[in-house]
Order: sequence, then structure tokens, then C-alpha cells
Amino acid sequence: WAGASVRAFRADGFNMLGSWGDTAAIRVWNRSSPQPFPYCTQLNLLSGYASEAKRKDPARRDNPVVSFILDADFVSYCDRQAARIGYLKEDPNLFGHFSDNEIAFLHTAFAEILRIPDTADATRRAAFAWMRASGEDAASITRDRKEAFIATLAETYYRTVSQAIRRHDPNHLYLGSRLHSSAKDNAHLFRAAHPFVDVISINYYGQWSPQPRQFSDWADWSDRPFFITEFYTKAEDSGLPNVTGAGWLVHTQRDRGIHYQNFCLSLLQSSHNIGWHWFRYQDNDPADPEADPSNNDSNKGLVDKYYRPHSAMTDVMRPFNTRKYSLKKSLGGGQ
Repeated sequence: WAGASVRAFRADGFNMLGSWGDTAAIRVWNRSSPQPFPYCTQLNLLSGYASEAKRKDPARRDNPVVSFILDADFVSYCDRQAARIGYLKEDPNLFGHFSDNEIAFLHTAFAEILRIPDTADATRRAAFAWMRASGEDAASITRDRKEAFIATLAETYYRTVSQAIRRHDPNHLYLGSRLHSSAKDNAHLFRAAHPFVDVISINYYGQWSPQPRQFSDWADWSDRPFFITEFYTKAEDSGLPNVTGAGWLVHTQRDRGIHYQNFCLSLLQSSHNIGWHWFRYQDNDPADPEADPSNNDSNKGLVDKYYRPHSAMTDVMRPFNTRKYSLKKSLGGGQ
């Protein structure tokens, strides 16, 4: 199965497995293959810690995930989890590690932090101290100031997780935490991440194609390269309801391929972009009882739930993928 999948990826011009790939299966394949295939890991450090902390203390079950960053136990948790990747540090086929996915580094988390009922909570106390230091209150604090405070938490987060990852694997890239929504427009957040990440990863939804203005902003806020780690469209002709998920809805599988070309052509024009991951490999299965609410009924994949390829889409993706490096050079996006 792994070999057949890799051959299909290569035939369509793809050259890496994204987040949540079956790393055990691909490592077995890579050991016996003359053409090993690069892959990434997803460590779920803060999300895993927050879930564990909420199980231990149900009184914290409604606290925002970012409020767990200042927990004293978060540092040791990250170290224990990162120790599990130590065996990968000599793997030449590993591209790098994602520490989490879509942590809510959003200005809206500020109000959630203020509503934490435990007045002794470290993050709640830090937020009120932040306001007092500048003579602000919950009614007067601006969005920019809220984003600046969230970035202070993010700085602690990135320092903690990067130190743990690099302690156990100093040889591979730290790929960030897959920023999403308004986080990708927060200058404070990019500056907070800058000293600790090798790459800023961004899940990009809400625009038909990436905006050049954002490319220049990201370059101004951090000279780290950026990586688009999620985007997709879903087609009406798939027969799926296509209600869940953030991607655009188009008419046909061929339209999905055209959108892919349009989206990625924009990326190639940025000298800071180093690549992209399509989300995802396989369509959602509406009959899967364990699927999370955002992944239960939509046409997101390169293949359907029976592993049949959406060839009308991949037939359009393939010529673009096989020419991506020459296209990048001709479009002025560097080499």
C-alpha cells in the first residue's frame, strides 16, 4: 500500500508527505526503496498537553488552549513527548516537525482568558497585569493590544517547544505550529515566532488565492520562509454533501485542479515561499464514526474513500507539479 501510494504521488508530481501521514509505514517503505520519500511529523505538543490537563482537572475544561502555555508542567510534558522523536534524528528522509496544528493564537482568545473563573490562573493573572501596566481595561483594550498579548504567550510557546524538539532532534527543521485564520495577519505573532522556528507554517483559507500583500507583510515581520500547509477545494460532482471544512466549493474535479494551479502560481511568485501541502490525501468518509466535525462529509482528497483517484483533478495538477521549479524561476520567485 505504501509503495503504491508513493508511486502515485510521484507520478502526479508530489514530493513529500504532509502532516498526519503514516510515518511508520513510510519509514518501512523508505528503508527498502531506492527512491525514499520525504515526510513530516505532527507532535501535538500543546493540544496534547491541554487535553491531558483538562482530563485531570475538569474545572479547566472550558479554558482556551493558549491558557495552558504558562503551566509549569508544560515544559516537562514537551520534553517527554519530544524524547519520542529522538530515534528520528538520523533519518535523512525526515523533512521536519510540526509542533501543533491551528493553536488559537487569535485576538478572540483574550476575552476567553479574562473569563477563566479561577482568579489564580497564571494566564488570567498575566492578562489583567498586562492591562493594568498600560492603564487599560477589558472595555478599552484594542484588537492590536490583544494580539500583542497573545503573542507574548506564543513567544513562550515557541521557546518551550523548539527547545524540546531541538534537544532530542537537532538535525531537522522545526516547521512551526500551522497558523490559521487571523493569526496569519498578526505581526506580533510572526515576530514572536521568528527566533525559534526554521519555517513559518500557514493553513490558508478564506481567499481564492494567496494575497501578494500578505507575502510582503510576512517578509517584513519575519525573514523566515513560509510554507502553506493546508488549502483545498471540494467539488459538487463528487456526490458528497460538502458541508464541513473550510475549503472553497467548485463545480467539478477539473475545477479543483484549475484552482490548484491558480493558487500555487501565486505562491511561486514569492521568494519567501518554500512549498505547499494539499489538504488532504483522501476524501472524508461520512460513515466514519470517529471523524472530527470538520472532516466528516467533504471531497478534499486526491482519492475518494475507496482510494480511487480523482483523475480529472490530478490530470491538471500533474503538469503544473512537474514544472514547478522552472515556473518559479521564470516567475521571479527565486530558485
